Amino acid sequence: MIIEKLDANEKRELKKLVGIVRVGVDAFMEAGKALSIIREKRLYREGFNTFEDFCREEFKMSRIHASRLIGAFNVVKSLNEAKQLPTSERVARELASVPEEIRNKVWDRAQEMAGEGNEPDSKVVREAALEILPPEQRTHVDSLELLTNLRSAERKLRAANQIVTQELDASPDTINLSLDLLEDIGRTVRAIGKICREKREPLTPPSET
Repeated sequence: MIIEKLDANEKRELKKLVGIVRVGVDAFMEAGKALSIIREKRLYREGFNTFEDFCREEFKMSRIHASRLIGAFNVVKSLNEAKQLPTSERVARELASVPEEIRNKVWDRAQEMAGEGNEPDSKVVREAALEILPPEQRTHVDSLELLTNLRSAERKLRAANQIVTQELDASPDTINLSLDLLEDIGRTVRAIGKICREKREPLTPPSET
């Protein structure tokens, strides 16, 4: 059933944009941009009443996921001063929760924290946001010190890894002491992980009896 006919130019544009979304589901920027144009121009109107119906039938995609792709595209587009842009929809979605006026600062800080040549993941973006956001806007202020300390410990362990790798001719005594320390570190990390897992909220609420 044709709801409202498209003209020839609109049909060509729709066909092109649908192809982009089909091929570019992983390339979220292209898919998000294409979906944004389809929704804005209502290019789905010849065969569907709503954008939600169009996404579900055309791509087997929920309206929520389509909106996420569009939102991720808009977020990346707003990073107009960044030399490196996010290539992950999940990272862009994390940035979407950051106020637009400080989004560039948070992204710049996240790149610094990730290190040269590495793209920040969503966790690093969250940590950078905690660092940049004013205290009154932080939802978990106490988390900042913990995350900062853990990040510092991670950097030190990476540096130690490089030293051990380079010093292959270290004395047996040094190697044995290093192994003992690594075992202690391993036990500590496992203990911290156990505490975090115990305190983590369950994904689903317990069923009522």
